[in-house]
Amino acid sequence: MREMPINRELFNLYNSRENVIDQARKFFDEHADEDGNLTETDRREFDKQMAEVKELTKKIDYVGSQDLPENDLISKFLSPKGDRIINGKMIMDTTKNDNYGRAQTSPEYAKHFFNAIRGGFRNESADFLRTGVNSQGGYLLPTEMDSAIATKLSEENVMRQICRVIETNSQHEIPIMASQPNAQWIAEGAKIDLQSGSFDRVTLGAFKLAAAVNISNELLQDSYYNLQDFFAEEFSKNFAASEEQAFVNGNGVTEPQGFLTALDAATDVAVSTTTAGANLAVDDLINVVYSLQRAYRSNACWLMHDSTLQAIRKIKDSNLQMYWTASTSEGEPPLLLGYKVYSSSFMPQYASGATIAGFGNFQQGYVIGDRGQRIFKPLYELLALNDLSAFIATERVDGRILDRNAIKLLKLR
Repeated sequence: MREMPINRELFNLYNSRENVIDQARKFFDEHADEDGNLTETDRREFDKQMAEVKELTKKIDYVGSQDLPENDLISKFLSPKGDRIINGKMIMDTTKNDNYGRAQTSPEYAKHFFNAIRGGFRNESADFLRTGVNSQGGYLLPTEMDSAIATKLSEENVMRQICRVIETNSQHEIPIMASQPNAQWIAEGAKIDLQSGSFDRVTLGAFKLAAAVNISNELLQDSYYNLQDFFAEEFSKNFAASEEQAFVNGNGVTEPQGFLTALDAATDVAVSTTTAGANLAVDDLINVVYSLQRAYRSNACWLMHDSTLQAIRKIKDSNLQMYWTASTSEGEPPLLLGYKVYSSSFMPQYASGATIAGFGNFQQGYVIGDRGQRIFKPLYELLALNDLSAFIATERVDGRILDRNAIKLLKLR
């Protein structure tokens, strides 16, 4: 049998790439969370390793393009195969694509993503997306589409507009002041007491939220129809409503804890109206404003149901002037006693015994934890008889009271 020559350059390139891949795989397995996500710092380091793999792959493609039988032999035995993210561990496949765990960030991934949707995830584009498969099944959304959903969520969900939002890849602990330190008068040379203030922590976890969208197969196959805009619009509307409900009234067990659920009616209700029945006086509103500590009032706002807004807009002074100030520019909320007013359909309606408004600095009072990078799953067979295709997107979010002193409530007797 004739001994086959070895292309040493190609052989060494494959070995070099395998070494870098092993290093990257080890780095990913040590730093990724259970869902296969990296922190921003770790992602940058991982991207450097992937850039090196990509450069080596280009060299391999160039050297391997020479029509030599030994090149085929080396490729057959040295090319890594069958790699993906499994149970949060990175197992990479450089023969399929050079994007690995960050594939969703590339324009090429987006192109293959929508081609795969139209092809029922049974074409070559679906193979390209294999590194997007996570441990629970599904595909990571292209970054541009995920960003579009996040933007629309902020527009649709009022709580995302007024509260503090943190993007995190894992469970996140936020230190907060449990008690405020006080300045001290001390004698010259005396010891300063640094224990006059104490800290506590708020832990942001991740509750899973799923939304389903149906689309006709006719539109799905129309190459001119903008699928990204369609999915971004539909999924954001579904997510926004469920998120807002939870951030206002959530039980904190199966969903994020709402700020109304977290606040104590005995201590956090600033004013129970003193007027008889379901009537509201401007004095009640003024009392709520000044029940909030001065430090929180500069960026405070109102949050209430439309029915409460309707009642408040009818309140007038002795000269029949309203205390309500309409918005003077597009996109800006109206004002009540000089503070911005936002409405939510998930706040209690205007009725006797209801907590009808929240007033405070929600940026300091409530925090939303967003795990980012939503997962997309196709369900083509579910509605096949109706000539429709179904798709599910899931996200992970949490919400918690950060500082209960920053928000006060108005209750109607």
